[in-house]
Amino acid sequence: TKLTQYLEYSGIYCPVPVFNKYGNSYRSHIINDKTHAVRVYKYIKGETMNKVKINSEISTNFGFYVGRLTSVLKKFDHGGFHRNHLWALEKCPEVLRFVEVFDQEKQRQTIITILNKFQFDVLLNADQLEKSF
Repeated sequence: TKLTQYLEYSGIYCPVPVFNKYGNSYRSHIINDKTHAVRVYKYIKGETMNKVKINSEISTNFGFYVGRLTSVLKKFDHGGFHRNHLWALEKCPEVLRFVEVFDQEKQRQTIITILNKFQFDVLLNADQLEKSF
């Protein structure tokens, strides 16, 4: 929520949460005895990039927008982005311990191959790569 609010404040057009009458950006809702967080976001009319015919103008505008987004994000900081999450890219080696949940050997081997390649190609060079947040 803080990130999308910051992006909107910085002039980046993105979906932002709609706050309910209690001032919350989400509400807990129980479905089949499980609690779920439900959020509503403002609708942004338009086409997704996969449905747009790409030309030089679209490519230029896209590059400009991504560059602007990168500049804005470099100035954003929030405690939630400094937590140690299993889904952080540098934690991908730890994900290997969950590969057994896949039934098919071919799936497991594909996942192992991709994670090993990521470790070798990216994580071993992580100190040389620019990091956001």
